Amino acid sequence: MLINQISFINTLDELEKLKDNHFYRFFSLLKEKMNLSQFISADFYYSYYRSIGRDRSYSLTSFLYAFILMKFLGITQVSTFIAVLHLSPLLLELCEFEAVPDSAQFSRFKNSFDAYIHEFMTNLAEEAIHNSFQISPELASMLIYDTSAVVPRVQENNPKFLNGIIKNMKGLKKINPKLDPYAAAYNNMPSHASANAEIAQVYANGIICYGLRFAIITNGLGIPLDVVFLDDDFKKKHPEIDFAKKEKSPDEDKSIADSVSLKPVLTDFFSRFTSFKPTVFLGDSAFDTHATYPMLIKDFKFSKVVIPENIRNTKALPAPGFNESGHPLCPFDNSLPMKYEGLTRGNGRADRIKWSCPKTRFIKGKRVCFCNCKCTDSQLGRMFYTYPDENYRMYPGLARDTEEWIRLYKIRVAAEKTINLAKTVFGSAFQQSLSPKSLKTDVYFSVIAQILTALLAVSINETKHLRSARRLMRKVA
Repeated sequence: MLINQISFINTLDELEKLKDNHFYRFFSLLKEKMNLSQFISADFYYSYYRSIGRDRSYSLTSFLYAFILMKFLGITQVSTFIAVLHLSPLLLELCEFEAVPDSAQFSRFKNSFDAYIHEFMTNLAEEAIHNSFQISPELASMLIYDTSAVVPRVQENNPKFLNGIIKNMKGLKKINPKLDPYAAAYNNMPSHASANAEIAQVYANGIICYGLRFAIITNGLGIPLDVVFLDDDFKKKHPEIDFAKKEKSPDEDKSIADSVSLKPVLTDFFSRFTSFKPTVFLGDSAFDTHATYPMLIKDFKFSKVVIPENIRNTKALPAPGFNESGHPLCPFDNSLPMKYEGLTRGNGRADRIKWSCPKTRFIKGKRVCFCNCKCTDSQLGRMFYTYPDENYRMYPGLARDTEEWIRLYKIRVAAEKTINLAKTVFGSAFQQSLSPKSLKTDVYFSVIAQILTALLAVSINETKHLRSARRLMRKVA
């Protein structure tokens, strides 16, 4: 069963035959080729061995091997893994344990050293960046950004919870016919789970849920380079960002939150990987804001930015033309320039210049449109905005919808595949814990397993299998 990657060992016979199995050879080769000690910081060693004031019964590398082994076996619960270790001396040997630790020791390790495990992950990622350029300089020079969430089992994630709120809002609709029960339900959902305030309301995988939101960065090869949780610690580190609800739609809020998170996450990423200079940025339509393009091109020096246009930024209204001075014109009368209303600044938004319909006037302090042929249903008349950096959105280093643009954007799916591997194949979506530190650590180990697979594939010259441990197991048999 182990050859089918990361499926659970459910018979004693399989454990007894483990030494002849592909998996045993795979993990033994991984230990031989990858010396984990060189990626462990001195601070991690110091923190681990000083924590209890006496000699540790189990080494630091033993626990790292154990959690990595769990990921490759596809075992999501520590209690199950402990039972497997008791049945298999060979697995105990692979972990370099002399005896099986109890569940509390595993739990303390995950909750006590999450920051150091993240550091360990990024040290491995630095090696992966170097190796990626040996495989494909083009794909190694791409940076893909995406977001997702770890969703634990709390009562708010039960579909009955949201359905109950919607039912109450539908009852209120009988009193107020104009009420949208679904929008009202969204606005009345609690911002955090009652079991743990750090488990916040998020919109992930097309549903409203409660979990820990994270950003993930990969290269064009699909090798994960960093995972950043957008939690309270992140917000404290970056007080300039605002993740508060701003719209009635969860899609809107997700797009706003994703685009707002981009700059601080990239800033931290490049402060760690100072020698990494990617040239192509790939992201989904959530990042299609006027502020994103100049920030990526000017601040982070990307030469090409591939982001599809977001429909929320493209209104279905007739587009104004422009005169020789760059002033927008009435869409139905090119002889009428629109009125200049000044520069508008908004929190988290690009600076923009506001223009209004030339046939509007203020009557008793209220704007009124006197146009006989209106291009909008608004009683205030048409409002239009121009952006000083508009050219970056229209021409982000390459022409939109060309063959090159389409080819590059197809590569973006690598990030989604990486997230899927972490959450489903490596089991981060099936955790029982409500501890944010434990949940975060589990995601880190899922990413570490992917990076180690890629590094092993490079070391044995099997780069076509750098994202599939299952296929790599067959090759090393």
